[in-house]
Amino acid sequence: SFDGYMDTLLQCVRSLRRAGFTKFFFLNGHGGNTGPNGIVTRILKEEEPDTIVGHSGYFDYIPDAVLQEVMEGPLKQIRHACEAEASMVMHLHPDLVRKERLRDDGLQTEPSVRGLTLLFDELTEQGSYGYGTLATSEKGKRLFEAAVAGATKEIGAIADGFVLKGI
Repeated sequence: SFDGYMDTLLQCVRSLRRAGFTKFFFLNGHGGNTGPNGIVTRILKEEEPDTIVGHSGYFDYIPDAVLQEVMEGPLKQIRHACEAEASMVMHLHPDLVRKERLRDDGLQTEPSVRGLTLLFDELTEQGSYGYGTLATSEKGKRLFEAAVAGATKEIGAIADGFVLKGI
């Protein structure tokens, strides 16, 4: 449940704060956790304003230009068991990918509706969303390396320290 997930994060950070830790960053791999992570970071920041806390998905660190260049299918976003995710798993753990079960799947509203909340099961027929049949290990390597480079740079800036400057 969202409550159980958020409470787990809150209790972990609260425990670590008591042990003297002051900087926290949730690097997320599940799009469904983005909203709850944002709520948790706001709660933590309100509790202890001097705490450095943030969150982001690994997928946010892959530049759009890389997605446009690497992905062949018309959906140039990272979804679920899609061209990008299946490619990264093929790169990291090829033995876990059952290539014969990859499929192209996903439903969209017609006309396009922004801000609509739908359950994942409403958007997919068999659990994937995107063009999984186009996945390759080579694509996965490029996407994974871009995600690691971006996340490492950003988390390094938090660890090393940053300043707030006027605009």
